[in-house]
Amino acid sequence: MSSRLQFLSALAAVTLCFQLGNSVFAQAPTQNLFETTGTIPAQSGQFSGGSRQTVDYGPISVPRSGRLTFIVTSTPNVRQEVQNIERHDSTVQTITFNGQEISLRPDYPECNAFGSNPAICTSVWDPPTSGSLSIELLGPATYNTFGEFSGHAAQNYTLTVNFQPGPDITNVVPDEGSLGGWETVTVNGNYFEEDSVVLFGGVAATDTVVLSPTQIVCKTPPCIAGATDVTVLAPDPIEARWNYGRPWGVFTTLPGGFTYTAAKTRGPAQSTERLLGTYSGFFEEQANVNADPESKQQFEDFNFNIPGAGRLRWEAWAFIPITSPVFGGPGDELNFEAFNDSTAVRGFRRGDGNLAGTNVTCTSLTYFYAPVICNSTRIVDVTGSGAGEFTVSGPARISANFNDFLSAPFQDWSLALYFADQPVVDSVSPDTGPPAGGTSVTIAGAHFGSGARVYFGEEEANNVAVLDSNTITCNAPMADPGSVDVSVELFTNLRGTLKDGFVYGELTPTETRTPTPSNTPTATSTPTPTLSPTATPSMEPPPTFNVDPVDDDIVNEEDLLVIIISIRGNDVDPEILFQLSNLWKDLIGS
Repeated sequence: MSSRLQFLSALAAVTLCFQLGNSVFAQAPTQNLFETTGTIPAQSGQFSGGSRQTVDYGPISVPRSGRLTFIVTSTPNVRQEVQNIERHDSTVQTITFNGQEISLRPDYPECNAFGSNPAICTSVWDPPTSGSLSIELLGPATYNTFGEFSGHAAQNYTLTVNFQPGPDITNVVPDEGSLGGWETVTVNGNYFEEDSVVLFGGVAATDTVVLSPTQIVCKTPPCIAGATDVTVLAPDPIEARWNYGRPWGVFTTLPGGFTYTAAKTRGPAQSTERLLGTYSGFFEEQANVNADPESKQQFEDFNFNIPGAGRLRWEAWAFIPITSPVFGGPGDELNFEAFNDSTAVRGFRRGDGNLAGTNVTCTSLTYFYAPVICNSTRIVDVTGSGAGEFTVSGPARISANFNDFLSAPFQDWSLALYFADQPVVDSVSPDTGPPAGGTSVTIAGAHFGSGARVYFGEEEANNVAVLDSNTITCNAPMADPGSVDVSVELFTNLRGTLKDGFVYGELTPTETRTPTPSNTPTATSTPTPTLSPTATPSMEPPPTFNVDPVDDDIVNEEDLLVIIISIRGNDVDPEILFQLSNLWKDLIGS
């Protein structure tokens, strides 16, 4: 756990102790909405005109969102442990809510043990709002070994309908923010639980801290412009996956509770990235192809414009993440999480019509209720500018052994597309200095930003200060006599260069060749973290392996040599070896 998250957790604990004393998080009190008793008359077998009976009740007023529990207590019991013979006690399996007929979870009701007297069968359903409820009580039944209705004796029953109110949202402060997300907001209300989740338009917020039963602090995901519903839910201990196709627990929604407006303008010293657009969507749950041959990974295409030379970054948020990671081959104890994909952008068409891939890094795919955030990056040259198209690929579970599509959960997703212009270096002043280094210089140009690195030839300058988007000061490093290119680099490999921008003069007798220290580490080909706030610190990134160490369109012999050296040096996690073998076969065409 990071020190920042530890501090927030400690703050939350102190706040709770101060505000609530010894009180604990608690659900809203349960309300009894309805209770009645009756008798289901005895029935003969189907060949004597008998059938399973139903009794209708309602309408019953449901006050708001929450959890309905239908409890049917009946005697004498019908269910006995008899092999190959079905026996059922009275229960609720079908309801009507606001005019819509709803079949409850298929493996419900949950009943007490066979032979218990009275028999108690319980069904559950979560209403999303207030409304009118009608209930169909389904009577008892016995079946013979051929599945034929065999009738039953008379059974007395009591039907009880209880209601557990969900959390209640009063407001969101502030109630508007940037399209790109990452706004810190406070959700106020009642009956929040310690593990509550906040959704904006169906996508989970990040950095969520429940300060008390009445207050949650979190950061918003990106979204399209306009008012968006805000939902607070408590993850369901019984994983009630039948709730609208989503594994939600007790929840409530504040319609239009947050409004997304134009992106905030960031100062040039903070970031050179600008928001090109935001997108959102929903991918339906998909079954195993063996169970449903029509199942497959889903995709959605979008048109966009590439402004020029620079770096594209797609920041995709998705809820719910992939769970139950796929494992490797026989005897492989490693978790092949790399074969589970969340929603991300893994490819696009450049303005010149050429296809390009992206470098994708994601937060953990196994934390059940937090968002998965996948950053996809790509540097394009000026020839790649213009009208293009990118593809959002949906979630997938993929077999580590056979690369088969196994299944995918549903995912609500939202995405922010950012662009950073390639830096431009116009001049260096002064443009000469001694080989021993240390000359204080001012670099003029455009598209400079926080975290920029400066290189004189291949040597990195120190004491780099970004004064604004057009000006950088630094100290020249040591170098051999002669002219060198001067480059400004942002992120990884996004460079602007002034050819022969600085000239090192001849050594004088009094000069020494002591290297000047560098104030930043050497640049690498691994994608650097973005300047936006990071995702929930508790979610560790999965093992990743960048097969193309140079951020270009080609996996070539030089890249493969780097890969082989890394493997021989035990620098590569075994989890990527299967993926590597497939990429090797693609490269050599066999």
